[in-house]
Amino acid sequence: MSEGVGGMSGKSPLSGTGPLKNPYGGLATLLLALAPQLIFLVFVILTPISFGYISASPANFAKFGFDRTLLSIFTLPMLVIAVITAFMIVKGPQDYYGGVALIALSLFAFYASSDLPGMRGFQFGPGTAPRLFSGLMLALGIGIALTGLLWPGAKLERYHLRGPLFVTLSIITFAAIIRPLGLIITAFACFMIAALGSPNQRWVQTLIVGIAITAFCCFLFPVALGLPFQLKPRFMLR
Repeated sequence: MSEGVGGMSGKSPLSGTGPLKNPYGGLATLLLALAPQLIFLVFVILTPISFGYISASPANFAKFGFDRTLLSIFTLPMLVIAVITAFMIVKGPQDYYGGVALIALSLFAFYASSDLPGMRGFQFGPGTAPRLFSGLMLALGIGIALTGLLWPGAKLERYHLRGPLFVTLSIITFAAIIRPLGLIITAFACFMIAALGSPNQRWVQTLIVGIAITAFCCFLFPVALGLPFQLKPRFMLR
């Protein structure tokens, strides 16, 4: 699978039967394009009842999976990239698929922030920063993908689960504890959890960087940007 996705589809039995140059890469990108719908479908199947009420149903999946905003902002552009990938020979697989992953992440961030106010013109609001960073990530992802498509580069390396696992766990932790524990504890805890994704951590330096980043976040969001983030835990505010 890694060889096909890595742009070596010339060895694939599918590559000599038609115009497809990189069928496995196209298939992998297609799955990425359908990832939100597939993940939500798993959620519908595995968690029909949550916290005492129905949180997922076939009707909810149909509403989410065929949401016009999701389809237009994320799914359709990624489907176009999947088709391009299947018919192109990727010269630098590592750069190309890394760029495609950044494009997918930025497009989903655009979708997730599409209903936030303060997103257009010079009006600053909750949606401005996410859309600004998403635009920068999109431009960066396109540049990296074009580099891998046009110029020879490194092949895909073996996939490691440790880094993505702890980064994902850090994001989930942020969503779970930001309201009850506040920004100070949450920012530091999420940074330390994400740091566990690297097996070669120097924990003294990591603690110092974690404290510095926490202080920067506590200044940037509530003070500089004026966003209504709660700094202290909820029990300390009573």
